Amino acid sequence: MHPAGLDLDEERHIQPRERDRTIDMEGLRGRLRPCSATLGRVVVFECRRCRARLSVPVVLGALPGEAATPDAMPTGVPCPPRMAPGTYAVDNEPFGPPYVPAGDGRYRIAGGPRRTFVLAPGDVAGTVPVSDPARRAGCCGPDGMDGPNLKCASCGAQVAAEVADCWTWQEVRLYPDAVRASAVVKTA
Repeated sequence: MHPAGLDLDEERHIQPRERDRTIDMEGLRGRLRPCSATLGRVVVFECRRCRARLSVPVVLGALPGEAATPDAMPTGVPCPPRMAPGTYAVDNEPFGPPYVPAGDGRYRIAGGPRRTFVLAPGDVAGTVPVSDPARRAGCCGPDGMDGPNLKCASCGAQVAAEVADCWTWQEVRLYPDAVRASAVVKTA
C-alpha cells in the first residue's frame, strides 16, 4: 500500500493516457494552497518538455513549519525527509539562486523561483543527477544551493533540486516552470 493510501497495483490499472483527464496546473500556480478543494486530489508530476513521469502519485499537504528544524537532530543522525511519503507541498517563498542582497546588503538570500513543489526524495522518479559536479555540492550530499541538480531521465531537462546534505531537510524541489501536475483520475 502506498503511503498516500493508493494500492500501487490499482494504480497500474488506470486507464491509458488518452482516456485520462489531465489538469495542467499552470493557471493555479500562486493560488494553490492546502484547502478542502485541493486536499485529497492525487497528482503525479511530469516533465513539462516530454511528459515523462517524475513522481509517484502524491497528495497536496501543508509545508511543515520551521519549528522542527534539522539543527535539532543529534550529531550523526541524518535529517529526516521534510515531507511525509505520498505528500507534496507548494513553497511560495523563493528557493535557490540567484541570491539577492538582503537588508543592509551584507547578506544574500534566495531569489530563485517561487512556488516550488516540495516532495520526499522517495516519491521522485524518472530523474538522474546533472553532470556538473558543482550543482551537486555539499558535504554529505547535495545541498541544493547551486540550482537544479536533477534532470529528466527521458529528455535531459533540468527539473529539480535535490536537497540531502547533513544540515538540511531531505527533500526534492521540483521547479514550477519545468514540471506539470496531472490529476490521476480513473475513467470508466
